[in-house]
Amino acid sequence: MNNKWLPTLNLRLLIVSFALLITLITLCNSFYSAYRVQRQVLIDHALEQNQAYAERVASSIEQYLNVAQERLAYGASILGNDFHNQKVLDDESKRLQQQDSDFDTISVVDAEGRILSSFPPEHDLVGQVLIAPDSQQGVQERKPAVSNVYKLSSDSLLVYVSQPITDNRGTYLGFISGANYLQKKNMLSALVSNHFHQDDTQVYVVDRDGQMLSHSDTSRIGNKERSAVVKAVVQGNRGAMEVVNSHDVRMLAGYARVPSSGWGVVAQQPKEKTLAALGGLMRQMLMGALPLGLIGLLILWWLANEIVRPLRQLADSAAVIDSTDSVERVQAVRSWYIEAAHIKQALLNGINLIREKMNWLSSQAYTDPLTGLLNRRAMDAALVQMVETRRPFAVISMDIDHFKQVNDTFGHDVGNITLRTLAQLMQLCCRDVDLACREGGEEFTLLLPDIATADAALVGERLRVLVEQTQIETVGHITISLGVASWPHDGELVAEVMKRADELMYQAKRAGRNRLVASVE
Repeated sequence: MNNKWLPTLNLRLLIVSFALLITLITLCNSFYSAYRVQRQVLIDHALEQNQAYAERVASSIEQYLNVAQERLAYGASILGNDFHNQKVLDDESKRLQQQDSDFDTISVVDAEGRILSSFPPEHDLVGQVLIAPDSQQGVQERKPAVSNVYKLSSDSLLVYVSQPITDNRGTYLGFISGANYLQKKNMLSALVSNHFHQDDTQVYVVDRDGQMLSHSDTSRIGNKERSAVVKAVVQGNRGAMEVVNSHDVRMLAGYARVPSSGWGVVAQQPKEKTLAALGGLMRQMLMGALPLGLIGLLILWWLANEIVRPLRQLADSAAVIDSTDSVERVQAVRSWYIEAAHIKQALLNGINLIREKMNWLSSQAYTDPLTGLLNRRAMDAALVQMVETRRPFAVISMDIDHFKQVNDTFGHDVGNITLRTLAQLMQLCCRDVDLACREGGEEFTLLLPDIATADAALVGERLRVLVEQTQIETVGHITISLGVASWPHDGELVAEVMKRADELMYQAKRAGRNRLVASVE
């Protein structure tokens, strides 16, 4: 901070500013939490509404298909008694089509897929043979069916509902179907639009393959949708989710399945429209909270004046907390009210605690607590320093042979004694400049600066013999395997040298353990 600002800062201003900052943070957090909660409530409510609406539309379509199947089944029973009478076929087709507006076209098809009768006649379908895979569904399955989107040669798109026709002996004769042309107003589009829904809510229906059956944008009818919500509904699921539509607009969608046909209904609305009212609500909350906030600020300023004197002295003392006389400075403060006395005592306790912690941390940060050797962090720091200063060094990597058997046989307490004993022996064999480290478990490392590989091997061999000859409480004798490598002889990178030392150590283990293998210079 620039010194020219120091005279304008006082403890009262800092207290007020800090308290005001905390108040603002709390207020912002409260508003943000309220915003998130209200936002999620609106989203969840919209998702629930859209799912409920999709369920209602799906239920209506299911009822429509069931009624249509019943009507076609009745017509099929009539045709089964006189299937080869063309007049009967024509009359029944006409009756079903004119009975209500459920179907645009009624057709009677024989067992080979040939259309025998169709009404209204202007579609000129009689005599044609159904060859498309979707249109062959009624012929192949010989049971009640609801088709996917079917494209005629005239580029017209339709879906149809069919019922098989059998005679009195159950012989399959063909089927009767009712078709709806999707690109004009039909019963399906009427079912979707007859239900109440909110502004900007978009409802569409897809078939089992995800092709559009009904949509407010008729140009999309027949297109195959690949959105996540369509994938979910064609798999037979029901629920709600947030999706991005074909125009990259985030939508809140509910979806439901029509059981008998496998179709799916999706009801969705723009997320932005759902959250449009949220901004105004949050502004009202903010304006309502401002008067109380101003009153609180005045009270805060008055309280700051009352407590500023002793606290300023404590703040001045805290500013030099790292000085040698910081304790004496704090003790000299006259704390005339209990809160100041508590702060004074807490500051004294904090100074003592910080000093203790700093001493402890400086020891713990680079020391292995079990053995008292340097830990991996200290070893890495030493390696970096030696490489940066281009100071050559040797690495002795070692591992206790069969240490797992020691733990398994005598327990971990005895294992710890073994580790500490090895650490003591390592320190006995080290020079003052050497670094004895424990990497973890039973793995230890000696870093020897300014020494050739051969000389380092002598140090390692002296340690190996000393370990082999030392009697350890409860365990008896142990052995170690060692690998010796050096920098920069075995690699320019520290990792390469450490890896080489480990490889040589494992080579020693494979050669029978209780031995040292050194890199050849």
